[in-house]
Amino acid sequence: ERPLISMIANITDRKDHATLIKAWKLVIGYCKQNNKILPFLMLAGRKDTAYDALRLLAFDLKLSDHMAFVGDLHPVQPLIAQSYFCVFSSNLEGCPNGVLECMERGKAVVGTGISGIRQALGDKYSEQCLSEPNNPQDLAKKIIGLYTDKSLIHSIENYNLQRILNEFSPSKMAKAHLDLITTKMIEKV
Repeated sequence: ERPLISMIANITDRKDHATLIKAWKLVIGYCKQNNKILPFLMLAGRKDTAYDALRLLAFDLKLSDHMAFVGDLHPVQPLIAQSYFCVFSSNLEGCPNGVLECMERGKAVVGTGISGIRQALGDKYSEQCLSEPNNPQDLAKKIIGLYTDKSLIHSIENYNLQRILNEFSPSKMAKAHLDLITTKMIEKV
């Protein structure tokens, strides 16, 4: 009965779930203080190297009633479809599948303002959707900004869906890979 916000990423040291969990504490505090419906955070992905430390962090921050580690989901699309919007906190990424999959389902995404996530999301909504790395306060501010503005969510959803179709279609991605391979082969000759 609570709005779901999800992050689709394996629970490893490569991702930055810790910043998200700290930000989530601030989001829940804001919602309680302002009589907003409390959202629920779902962290979907293989429980790997960072899981034990993150579970303890969530417990220490008293977030057990406000979030869950749901493990590896196959398929993950039903969770994305049920999510109000998605988040993706990381300090090092190429163009993350966890962001692209959410965009493909027409979801707004709040993420860390690093090059790979910026490449996926583009710059149009960067002020609203891209937070400073390792900054729980800024990430919480971005999450709260979206959570409290349904019309902004809809605008970003439409933009993300168009962006995925225009910039990351299978034919465009295949052409980019073929062009890269052709360029590399020519350079070798």
